[in-house]
Amino acid sequence: MADRSLLSRRPVRALLVAEIVSTTGSQMTWLALPWFVLVTSGSAYGGSPRVAGAVFAAFGAGAVVGSVAAVKLVPRFEPLRLATVSLLALTLPIWILGLDVPAAGVIAVLFVSSIFGPLINAPLIGLITMRTPEAIRAKVMTAVLTFALLAGPVGLLAVGPLLEAWGARPVFLLVAGGQMTAALFFAAVVLRRSGLVTTAPAEGV
Repeated sequence: MADRSLLSRRPVRALLVAEIVSTTGSQMTWLALPWFVLVTSGSAYGGSPRVAGAVFAAFGAGAVVGSVAAVKLVPRFEPLRLATVSLLALTLPIWILGLDVPAAGVIAVLFVSSIFGPLINAPLIGLITMRTPEAIRAKVMTAVLTFALLAGPVGLLAVGPLLEAWGARPVFLLVAGGQMTAALFFAAVVLRRSGLVTTAPAEGV
């Protein structure tokens, strides 16, 4: 029997919810970073465009490393457990952004955190691609990507007023708290279960 109920499985739904929260938080972080370096933290970093460039370069470099790691790790580990560990690992460094740390610390934190983004996305896409029958794959992928990508504009819409009202550091703490809540919820769902969904192709695919 084809596995047509993939999205009805609680671990997969939990991963999708966590992915939406993570995407929202990532967009809020992206927009808050230049404010953090150039405006709010000008006294600490001298409002330096060079520091701002290094911050974004670290974010991008970590994502590249994570993408290469995903190619190696996703086929070798149970995907939902890999995503659980990665979501927790991505969230923990963000708490540091809410503290008064030197620029080198911020750059290191963003590099480490961004490594784990691809290790969340790749298991989700792999599961849906491999476990959804070809006849309904386009509809399922469209629905999943629509909800996931919608989170980005929502994060951008929310972060502007929050930056004006609170400044950058409280926004980072808000993002870290939201992502940690989603990560713990996802971990609670996944770690209670054995024999979780695999990336083996669905029957008839």
